[in-house]
Amino acid sequence: MNNNFNKINSQSGVSLIELLVALGGSIFVVMAIVGLLMSSMRLYKLANNRSEAVNLASQSMEISFMLKNKDWEKFYSLADGEYHIVPIDDSWEYVAGPTQDGLYTKKLNIEHVYRDNSATITDVGTVDPDMVKIRSIVSWNQSGNSENIELVSYISR
Repeated sequence: MNNNFNKINSQSGVSLIELLVALGGSIFVVMAIVGLLMSSMRLYKLANNRSEAVNLASQSMEISFMLKNKDWEKFYSLADGEYHIVPIDDSWEYVAGPTQDGLYTKKLNIEHVYRDNSATITDVGTVDPDMVKIRSIVSWNQSGNSENIELVSYISR
């Protein structure tokens, strides 16, 4: 009878070790899944923020095209620099400097275009009276990192 008691004790000890190993493995798997879910949530939020930033940058570009079509001379007369667009009455106006829109900082860099003697766009040369370069930049901070979207277009008369 004593022999049977030792078998029972021996078997329950192995079961306890197996239970601890299984529990440790389960905890490891659960922690890995939680890590993947957290990483997926960060990537989802980044993708949503990028999508919103692209929409904001595109909106600024579209308004710039509209303003160019409405009055090229006024559009072309803007000095090189940073601007943002604000609604005024039934139209839009350029205002110097960037602007904050919730999480996002929006700005338009407007530059006159220069051409060399062969009509190639360069950094110096003769000012092209029929073209302006616009960069629509939207930036934001996410998880301690600076992110931005930049759209560039050459707008001609």
